[in-house]
Amino acid sequence: LRAVKQAHAKATVAASPDAGKEVEIAKEEAEDAKSVAKVEAEEVQEAKEELDKYPVPDVNTQQLDALYHGNKDVLIAFYAPWCRHCQQFVLKPDASFNRIARFLKEVDTLEVVRFSVAQGKIPEPWHATFLPGIVVYSPGYEPQEYRGRDWTNLLKFIVDNSRKSTGKFPAMPTTLM
Repeated sequence: LRAVKQAHAKATVAASPDAGKEVEIAKEEAEDAKSVAKVEAEEVQEAKEELDKYPVPDVNTQQLDALYHGNKDVLIAFYAPWCRHCQQFVLKPDASFNRIARFLKEVDTLEVVRFSVAQGKIPEPWHATFLPGIVVYSPGYEPQEYRGRDWTNLLKFIVDNSRKSTGKFPAMPTTLM
């Protein structure tokens, strides 16, 4: 947008003998800037649409209880909507947790969910020392809390603690899209 404004400002200045040439150059720069902005907007929209294909569902306390008594591994993010770290790691469409969830969507023995502490206290036996709190639960074992913030270590933690999903994980990526 700044480039468009600068190019527009250049186009309105016509004091030199080469003003016609400068105006044409400024118009071309403005068109180039508009094209770049359009492409960037399209890329952002495509990324949002991809993320919308697999949103991480929010669950309530009853659903958490059902997950605990179910037969699937569970990856859960406990978060507070007002928490800036939670927004960055869990809530934004391109947040690491959402990218990890999208990466793991094909693992049919793993449920990936979120729980907002705005709806109340985290119910037992679930726990989170910090927010956002990332917990992996495998039936028959205690829920395990991840204490880092690095997505590659989180993926390893998920693989190591998801006993029902052993052997079903895709190859570890070098980046998350």
